[in-house]
Amino acid sequence: MQKLAITALMALMALVLSACGSSPNNEVRSGLITTNTLPTDQYSMANGCYGLFAVSNGKFVVNNNDNYVASTSSPDEAEAFFMKPAMLGQQIFYATDLKVITASGGNVIADAAISEDAIWHVDFNAISRTYSFTADSSGENLIVGANDQLTLGQPENNNHLFTFALTNKGCTPYPEMPLSLTGETYKGQGVDKPAIGFADVHSHITMGEELSFDGSRTNPIGGPFHGTAVSRLGVTHALADCAENHGINGERDGNNVVQGDPTGTHQTDGWPTFTEWPAGEQLTHQSAYYRWIERSYLAGLRLLVNYGTNINALCEVAAMAYNANADPTAACNDHKFSMDQVAFTHDIESYIDAQHGGPGKGWFRIVYSPQEAREVINDGKLAVVLGLEGSQLFDCGVTISSTGETPHCTQESFEQKLDEAYEAGVRQIVPLHNIDNAFAGGSVLDGGADTLNMLNYYDTGSFYQTVDCPDGGEDGYFWPGGSYMAGVPTNGDDPVSEAFFDALQGPLPAYDSSTRQCNARPLNALGEHAYSKFFEKGLIISIDHAPLLVKRTLLDLAAQEDPPYPIISGHGYQGGVRNDDVKDLLKAGGYTYPYKWDGASFVDTLNRAKVEYDRAAAEDPTHMLPFASGFGFDINGFGGYNPPRPNPEQLVHYPFTLFEGAGWGSQFDHIAPMTIDKISIPDGRTWDTEIDGSAHFGMLPDFVEEIRLEGGEDAITAFYNSAEVYIQLWEKVYKGD
Repeated sequence: MQKLAITALMALMALVLSACGSSPNNEVRSGLITTNTLPTDQYSMANGCYGLFAVSNGKFVVNNNDNYVASTSSPDEAEAFFMKPAMLGQQIFYATDLKVITASGGNVIADAAISEDAIWHVDFNAISRTYSFTADSSGENLIVGANDQLTLGQPENNNHLFTFALTNKGCTPYPEMPLSLTGETYKGQGVDKPAIGFADVHSHITMGEELSFDGSRTNPIGGPFHGTAVSRLGVTHALADCAENHGINGERDGNNVVQGDPTGTHQTDGWPTFTEWPAGEQLTHQSAYYRWIERSYLAGLRLLVNYGTNINALCEVAAMAYNANADPTAACNDHKFSMDQVAFTHDIESYIDAQHGGPGKGWFRIVYSPQEAREVINDGKLAVVLGLEGSQLFDCGVTISSTGETPHCTQESFEQKLDEAYEAGVRQIVPLHNIDNAFAGGSVLDGGADTLNMLNYYDTGSFYQTVDCPDGGEDGYFWPGGSYMAGVPTNGDDPVSEAFFDALQGPLPAYDSSTRQCNARPLNALGEHAYSKFFEKGLIISIDHAPLLVKRTLLDLAAQEDPPYPIISGHGYQGGVRNDDVKDLLKAGGYTYPYKWDGASFVDTLNRAKVEYDRAAAEDPTHMLPFASGFGFDINGFGGYNPPRPNPEQLVHYPFTLFEGAGWGSQFDHIAPMTIDKISIPDGRTWDTEIDGSAHFGMLPDFVEEIRLEGGEDAITAFYNSAEVYIQLWEKVYKGD
C-alpha cells in the first residue's frame, strides 16, 4: 500500500515537473522572492525559491527548533529555501531565517554560520524526477531519519529522495553584491557584423588568495593578497574582513611596504561596509569580484583578457616576510603560478554557469579563436581570452654574474612549455615583465624602479644594467622612457627589504640620478627564438614591460614578417615608448590601448594616439586597423587604480543613462537604454566615481559616463569599437588549432 502511494506520488510530481520551464522565473515581493517554475535538472533550481518535499513520507520540510523535519502537508507551511549555487551541481539551502541546512557531526542542523558543511552535491534522477543530496564535506547522504527528522545516513526505502515544490511563502535572497542598474544587455546584429563593445585587454581577475575550490591551487604568498573573484560560499566569504590575512588594523598587510609606510594600518572590514577597501591605493585587496565584472559586462564590456601573472622574486620575498609557513621556492615559480591562474579562469566560468542554471548558460565565456569571440559577443556575452604575463615564463629565468649569464631554460624546454600553455588555451602573452630573464632585460618602470631593481638582484644576482635613455627619455616620447633611479629605496626597516638585505652580497648599485635610466640588456639569441615561436603560434604579443631599446627591436622583427606581424600595447607602454615607435606599431596593424586612467586622462591619451594614428596613415595605411581604444585596467596587478577626475567641468550625476542621448551615435540605435545608479549595498557601502574613482572593476559603467562627458561621441565611438579592433588584429595573427 505504501509503495503504491509513493509510486503514484512520484508520477504526479513528474507530471507537474514536465510542464515547467528549465530555470526559475522569480518575482520579488516586499523583499522576498517567489518562483513560478520548478527545476528540471540538478542545475536549474539556481537562485530559485522552493519548498523541499520528502518522497519517503509525502511531507514538506520545516524548521523545528533548528532541526529540519519533514512534517507538513502544505507547501505554504514548509520552509522556503533560496537555492544558492556553490558550483555546478552543488547547492546551499538558504532559509528565510538566514540559516542553512548544514551537515554537523553526523547530523543535520539549521546553522546561521555558512560554511563548507552547508554545501550539498545534487544528483537528479531523470526517470523518477527526484533529487538526492550528499554533503560536500563528508560525502554522506541527506535522508529522512527517525521522527521524520533530516539527518545523514544510508539510503533505504527512498528515504534519500526529494522533490521541489512551489511556495507562496517567499524566500530571503542569499547575500550578493548588487548590480545597481536597470535594463537588459544587448546582443549583436549578426556574427558577420562589427562587434559593438569595449575591451579590457590586460587584467588579472584570477589573482587572489584562493585559486581553486578544492584547495589544490592556492596563492603561494598565503594571505597578503586578500579575497577572491568567486567563492563557493558567496560574497560574504569572497570579500570578507581581511584581518585574518592582514592582521589587526591591517598591520601585516604587504601593501604597507608597497605604499612606503611599513607601519601603516587600515580598517579591515569587508562585506558589506568596506570602509577602506577596495580602493586605488589598497593593492592587496580583491577588486575583481565576479558581480563587479558582471556589472561592467552588462554595460558593454565585451572582451576581457585575463592574464595569469607573477613576479617570482616579489612572491618569494613577500612569502618569507609575511608567512613563515610558506614554501616560496616551490610555490612562487612564475610559470606554474601563472598557469594556475589560467586554470582558475575555467573554474570562474563554471561558477558563473552555475549561477545561471547550468553548463554553458553563463555570460562569461572563454574563447580560443577570433571566430569564437565573434560568436560569443554576437550572443550578447563576454568573450574572455587567456594570457600569460610573468618575469620567468616557461621557466626562462637567468643568473647573471661577472663571468656571464646562465639561462634557466633551453630552446627545447621553452618550446615544450609554450606548447603546453597553448593547449591550455593561452592566446596572448607579455614575455618580459620588470625583471631580467633569459630573453632580454626587464623594463625600468617610471615609478617603483628602485624596488624592482632590488628584486632584480634577488632573482638574477645582478642589478639592472642601464644606459641613459635616448633624448633624456622624454623628448619625442609618447610615454616617458625608463626612470630616475637612486639605487635602493629603503634602509631595511621593513619586512620586505629586511629579507632582501639578508640575501644581499656585494656593493649597492650607483646610477646617474640626473637623467632617466633605461635597461641596457638587449634581446638575445634565445629571446629572438622565443619571439619567432610566438609568431609561429599566432599569439597576440604585447611589447609592454619590454625595455625601451628592446621595444624597437621587437617592432623591427615584427615588421620583417610577411605580412607584417601586428603587435600591441595593452596597458600603457610600461617602460616607456617613443612617438615614432607608436606610429610604426599602428602602421603595422597593431593597436595601442592605454592603462585604465580616469575619463579625462583616457580621452587625452586617446587624442594623442589619434595623432600618431594619422601620422601612420599618411605614410602607409595598407595594414592599419580602424582607430579605436579600449584599455588595460590591470586589475589586481599591483599598479593602482585611478582616483576621481581632478576638477572636472561636468560631474557624473546618478542615475545616468547609457546608449541614449548626447554622445551616443546611430550605431547604438538598436540598443535599449540602460540606467546606471551608484553601487549601493543595503545597510552597507556606496561607491561614487566622483568620490572613489575606479575603486574596483564594477566602476566601468561610471567610467563610460566620464568618457562621454570628456570626449563626446568621438570618444564613445572609439571606445565601443575596441572589442571589434581587438578581434580584427587576432584574425590577422591567428593560425588555427
